[in-house]
Amino acid sequence: MHVDQPLAESWSTQEVVERWHQLFGGTILSERYLREDELLDVEQTRLEGLVEIWRERLTSVSWFMRCLNEQIARKANEEDHCTGHFWEGRFKSQALLDESAVLACLAYVDLNPVRAAIAETPEDSDYTSIQRRIRTLQVASESSADGENAEPDIAPAPTQPPELYPFVGGVREGMPEGLPFYLADYLDLVNWTGRAVRDDKRGPSPRICRRSWSGSASPERHGCSWPRTSRPPSAPGSVRPSTLSEFAREVVSAGRAASVPADGCFPPEHPQLSP
Repeated sequence: MHVDQPLAESWSTQEVVERWHQLFGGTILSERYLREDELLDVEQTRLEGLVEIWRERLTSVSWFMRCLNEQIARKANEEDHCTGHFWEGRFKSQALLDESAVLACLAYVDLNPVRAAIAETPEDSDYTSIQRRIRTLQVASESSADGENAEPDIAPAPTQPPELYPFVGGVREGMPEGLPFYLADYLDLVNWTGRAVRDDKRGPSPRICRRSWSGSASPERHGCSWPRTSRPPSAPGSVRPSTLSEFAREVVSAGRAASVPADGCFPPEHPQLSP
């Protein structure tokens, strides 16, 4: 979870009140404020105090989890015709202190449905970010393949889902806000991690990266190939990382050495998808 604290601090009083009203019921005072009724000085002071409380709650992980858990518990209790707590205990929050930890956590969460045998592949895993990223990349590739017949004033399809935090390439000066890795490297990370066979997991994932592209959407047909941040064990002179953390550190190191990407999907040495 990423909390954009500077953005929240920049919200005006009206923005905070409107955002709060979208999620929760406000107060008579805040409703009067939105109607642009004239407020007394004491009422304005009271409102400003409420706004600061609401601003803090709108950026609070604890408050977010409280609201999320409450809704899930209500639905589960309604389905089971019971009352009481749904969750055994309070949620746990682990700080991700470096880029390797962020990558490892991303891959762990995206592979959860596959490891639990709920889905066969990451792109079949509903409600996961990797499914959205792969599908968006596939649509962009198909759109690029049909680019010769496209209208000139039609914008190209995005290569990353706009609702997700984007991959923006390696760490560098003037880097835009986003995940400091290439999307292709991350798919490679999930690919090799998911194929590992472990006794404490219900099943490995089949190869996903190249299989995710089929027919005219294949990057190889456009002169692209997945970057080999860590080459397969069969590649001469290569050593496959033994743990997710080791692979994540390799991806981070490779990203820092790379130059500026075009869109955060493929490193500069790999051509962008084009007809």
